[in-house]
Amino acid sequence: MDFKGKAKRLESVDISRIAHRIRCGEDHLHAVMEVETRGGGFDKFGRPKMLFEPHVFYRELEGSERQQAAATGLAYERWGEQRYPSDSYPRLGQAMLINADAALRSCSWGLGQIMGFNCKIAGYPTAKAMVQGFLDDEESHLDGMVSFIISSGLDDEMRREDWRGFARGYNGAGYEKHGYHIKLKAAFDKWQRIPNTPFEPKDIDRTAQNPNSPDDPALTTRGMVLRRGMRGPDVLNWQGIMERLGYPVGKKDGIFGALLNGATVAFQSDRGLVADGEVGELTWAAANIANPKPAREHTEKTLAEAGSTTILNARKAERALTTTEGVTATGLTVGGMIEMSAAASRAEGALEVGQRMLTQYWPIIVMGLLIIVATRYGKKILHTIKSARVDDAVSGRNLGR
Repeated sequence: MDFKGKAKRLESVDISRIAHRIRCGEDHLHAVMEVETRGGGFDKFGRPKMLFEPHVFYRELEGSERQQAAATGLAYERWGEQRYPSDSYPRLGQAMLINADAALRSCSWGLGQIMGFNCKIAGYPTAKAMVQGFLDDEESHLDGMVSFIISSGLDDEMRREDWRGFARGYNGAGYEKHGYHIKLKAAFDKWQRIPNTPFEPKDIDRTAQNPNSPDDPALTTRGMVLRRGMRGPDVLNWQGIMERLGYPVGKKDGIFGALLNGATVAFQSDRGLVADGEVGELTWAAANIANPKPAREHTEKTLAEAGSTTILNARKAERALTTTEGVTATGLTVGGMIEMSAAASRAEGALEVGQRMLTQYWPIIVMGLLIIVATRYGKKILHTIKSARVDDAVSGRNLGR
């Protein structure tokens, strides 16, 4: 792999078009590109700009491969142990001889300096596919950067111009030490003073982004795998599909949260797919031909027989309440506590009774009160838990609990 392609430079209209996708201005994207790569995605040899990170390579390897890389200075445990060379490609070439995939995953690539191990949330199945996709055009660099921003939930910070929050998510915990948020703000302010490229949303050529027919709504993500934590129009599309098929997703907000994950797992389970909650090629294809979800008949009994941990643990708790009802940890019954209090009242005044009870028997009193509360409300709470579990099973949420 020589890392050389057409190396086409980005055009201003590309920035405006892709900025429209994230619902911000081109100045926002200019700021990130300038801080990460001074605005250019290729080096003087026409290769994608790249920085090989030995501490990441160390993390990506194990066993004899890690030992070999460490012995040759290609991998070390902590960032900053050695200075980086001006050109990382010779290091990358040596690292690829040890483990090519791990080496590619250990570099930051292109205009947005996306780490190879973040390839999937940038819209690529592997680090190698991402690098190959970056060889010909800086437009693909920017598109991957925006996919990463949306998938990481940083688009809100960008639109709010919360550069501190954006830098924390994009550059990691050490952002403040390196002043990334300050650099981003300064770059943004500079680009704010430069006229934008005239652009209208109608200028977008949608055929390249969505090669599917308009009546094929299930396959509009261009192959991107959706998973929990991602957000954006593709997630919103998937929420709508799940809802139409009868799987509860809650609010349709374009955020891949717990409810959508549960709906996805249920859908995959119903179709005989791997129920991992990730919306990949097979899940999209299944959704394209799916009918509404099948009816499920579940009761507390059937779930217990199927081994539901929620139902079984709730039943254990109910039995424990029944067998220990009214008994403290010391063996003193609640009734005994009441008799003890009455006897003390006959023998002494109210003040003395209170003092003695509090000083001598306060642990028992507290335990007794807890048991009274558990006796009165515990069974009701456990019944609610079991009912909710049955509802979940019928609706398809949380199939594994």
